[in-house]
Amino acid sequence: MEFGAQFEDFILPRMKNVLKGEKSGISKTKGAKKSGFFKYHYIEQFEDSLENTAIEIPKNKEKLQFDEIEDPFRYQFKLVENNNPQLIKVDLIESFNYFIGIRVEKMEQIKKNERDYIIITGKADDVQVGIVWRVITDIDLELDKKIIEENLNDTKYDILFVNGRCLIKGAKSIELELSHLI
Repeated sequence: MEFGAQFEDFILPRMKNVLKGEKSGISKTKGAKKSGFFKYHYIEQFEDSLENTAIEIPKNKEKLQFDEIEDPFRYQFKLVENNNPQLIKVDLIESFNYFIGIRVEKMEQIKKNERDYIIITGKADDVQVGIVWRVITDIDLELDKKIIEENLNDTKYDILFVNGRCLIKGAKSIELELSHLI
């Protein structure tokens, strides 16, 4: 973790140069080859992030209500920056993982019946968790149930979260969980 300008001015350029094949420092001594990837995050207080979103909660509601997330792979919401609202794409899958505190053990993408599924398994508070994301527009729920069960048949989980409507007995709604978290 880095604070302040040091990350942007020193660390990030160095990491990019290492991936381009720069031979200095530890890359030189270890004989590292050009390749790889990395991911970095800017950490913001969750309350600050919510304060900057352009979300209106109806007056008679205490919590934000999420409609069914029809396409979690292209999810957007309004963010206000300098009093200027703009739509931004949200990595809803990764955000949900952070929200519930899952330590991801396996994440796979499958394509069945012209539909993409992301299936995640891991632990949150020592509870085995399964998460299924898919586009639910024009979904055949019976076929969807079969696809999910086929791909989770060897997986042990105590809680299964699924976005949108689902016929899996005992599955919890991702949308409902999100409304409880916010």
